[in-house]
Amino acid sequence: MKRIVAVLLTASMVLTLAACGKSEETSKKTKRTKKHTEQTETEEPSDPETETETETETETETETTPAPTISGGSRSGVPKDYEISPDFVIKDDATPIVYSRYSVPRVYGAMNGSDDYSVVRKIEKNVEIISFSDDDIETYNQLWNTIEATCSQLDYNYDNLYDQLLPKFKAALSEDNRGDYIMESDSWIYRADSEIFSYMLRQNYQDGDMWNQSYKTCNYRSVDGGELTINDIVFDKQGFADFIVDYFSNVTDPYFFSDDIKVIARNLVDESDDAEPVDFLLGYDGIYLVYGVMTMYPNIYKIPAMYCGDYVDMSYFGTTPEYYTLSNDAYDRITWDLNGDGELDEIWVEFDYDEYDNIIGAYLVYNGTEITPIPTDELTHDTMFFDNLKLMKTDDGFYAYIELGMEETDPSVYGFHFNGGSFDYSNYFNGGFTNNFYDPSYFELFTYSDIMGSDYRYAMNSVIGNYGAAKNTQSFNEKSGIACAKTDILCQEVDEKGAIVGDYTIKEGTIVYLYAVDFEYGRLRAMTIAENEEENVHVEMTLSVENWSYIIAGHDQGEIFEGMRFAG
Repeated sequence: MKRIVAVLLTASMVLTLAACGKSEETSKKTKRTKKHTEQTETEEPSDPETETETETETETETETTPAPTISGGSRSGVPKDYEISPDFVIKDDATPIVYSRYSVPRVYGAMNGSDDYSVVRKIEKNVEIISFSDDDIETYNQLWNTIEATCSQLDYNYDNLYDQLLPKFKAALSEDNRGDYIMESDSWIYRADSEIFSYMLRQNYQDGDMWNQSYKTCNYRSVDGGELTINDIVFDKQGFADFIVDYFSNVTDPYFFSDDIKVIARNLVDESDDAEPVDFLLGYDGIYLVYGVMTMYPNIYKIPAMYCGDYVDMSYFGTTPEYYTLSNDAYDRITWDLNGDGELDEIWVEFDYDEYDNIIGAYLVYNGTEITPIPTDELTHDTMFFDNLKLMKTDDGFYAYIELGMEETDPSVYGFHFNGGSFDYSNYFNGGFTNNFYDPSYFELFTYSDIMGSDYRYAMNSVIGNYGAAKNTQSFNEKSGIACAKTDILCQEVDEKGAIVGDYTIKEGTIVYLYAVDFEYGRLRAMTIAENEEENVHVEMTLSVENWSYIIAGHDQGEIFEGMRFAG
């Protein structure tokens, strides 16, 4: 079964945590409900998705809103001026590490209850596997050994735990409102190149109604697989501790937790035996300080490296591959050299609000003078909030992306193309960035979906060769769901390579686990669940949208499935 799922999904199912010697946003990949805490919980859409959800719309002639008077900062405050380190040098001379991600699920489920509100309860194990290309396994052998060992150990541990918990899960099915049993892990990758491999592992364990979620940061030298500690990065801990407290002192974002920074600063200089470790991740342009790794959602704070030359080794920053992505700091800013003149530029976002604090105008600001609005007829006027700002270096130059969150629907991302002296509004696409965003040729977008139950749909995307517009890089997108067949369902069996084996009938009463959908060709992939795992069968069914309803195998999903769980 491991090979079957790995081939069918290639690199996009759910992920579980390791003792790696090691988060930005909860469904599985964790999205965002608050800025800078990088977390998420599902709110499902009222309208079904269509196959164009992650496709872009090119710019047309549109009415624009007059630009506002720019104050020199975003609504999150105005940062202080800091001297830029002369040791901070941008070099596009790193090589990306080629890898894929896939998961190996084990699932068992059964209907819990006998009335109209009964649902399918499940026990599920999902461990994300990071797989290097053959060439990169050879080039980065020691790094690969460390990461492969982590994934394998996790898979082994959770397989054993699944076997132990399965009898307990079955015994608990008689209890009303008993929750699921979940064992899963994610990896949130911030860098993966010839210099540094930096990522965070999320481990989620749910035992009925009890939840336990934790995180661990992992930073390695790619060349020899050696682990990087905070002592390797920061050579003046007291100076750096004082700096980060001062740096965040002007943040006005109500979701900013200043006490976190004070605790991190104390931990930096604490030399006692019981000192709390400082958890961090490394980006191309800064350090991400992580606070609260044993909580449901840690907070992540970006420190732009170029201001820290007196305290931090600059050799770990500025080195980039050909294509890369940068993310905003706590002031909703990105600082980088965009035009190649050797001077650092700044971009940030400004907003207009109505009397209810809803966003009615949004603008990208370049160096405080060049102001580019999102055209008014492009801007979605549902209740919105700012999620994040990304800057992507692509084959077509730089693109900036403003992501705005919506209430009860998908986020929206608005793209701007840098023309050498300013930004031009370029495109829009549906969905939101997950925590795997660092590579413009291999990043993930999430949308909400009610196919066989409410959950996120995850699609791997690229903007390379597409003028800054997001395009799916694989037909099947990850989508999780579970239901019980209300009737016999005619579908097709598929083999481990996804090839059609022949017609297959899902019998009434069979539990069906959905794991992937393909809107381009109108199909979904699922697995029938049996008491004996060896009897599970992978199947393919047709999928379409008609009259705002999902049609699976030629029927409205509510006609052929029961026990599905929907948000709200």
